Amino acid sequence: MKKYTAIMLKKQSDRTVRTGIGRFAYVHLDEAYAQNPGDKPKFSLTFLFDKTDKQAMKVYEEAIENATQKGIDKFGKTFNGKKFHDPINDGDEKEIEEYEGMYYMNIKNTRRPVCYDAKREEMSAEDIYSGCFGRCVVEFYPYSRSGNTGVAVSLKSVQFLGDGEPLSGGMKSTADDFADDDDDGMLD
Repeated sequence: MKKYTAIMLKKQSDRTVRTGIGRFAYVHLDEAYAQNPGDKPKFSLTFLFDKTDKQAMKVYEEAIENATQKGIDKFGKTFNGKKFHDPINDGDEKEIEEYEGMYYMNIKNTRRPVCYDAKREEMSAEDIYSGCFGRCVVEFYPYSRSGNTGVAVSLKSVQFLGDGEPLSGGMKSTADDFADDDDDGMLD
């Protein structure tokens, strides 16, 4: 992976952050996706960022701390208990090559995020794929459901900043992929 820093990282409020540059995986931005039957479909992506990016980690941890305090204020002192979920995960524990040396966050929203290109012009979500590079505006928020508590990350908007090698399932096949075939697709 290319080495990026959080130079463009920006805290927008106590819980809202414009991320630094990272890599996208498991991208579902053009159509809401339900991971399990019965789940509410959501627009989502996994955001990977370099473990050496201390500036980004500091900003994310501060936003998580603010969301945690909001959770304690809203749900009570047991909010930050033993079943507490932190939204930042260690990529080395995934045992997936592209995640090595990375942290990752699963970012979701029931509302479709607005997608932008590098020039900040709106673009189709269909053109953002697993493996490309970009950044997001996210909001860290507390939740408490069925005895589980934690901080989750809501996806507000996405900016595509550059192509990367597609990850498994990253790009959709199109009819143009087969444009050089002379046959009609029928077996004789």
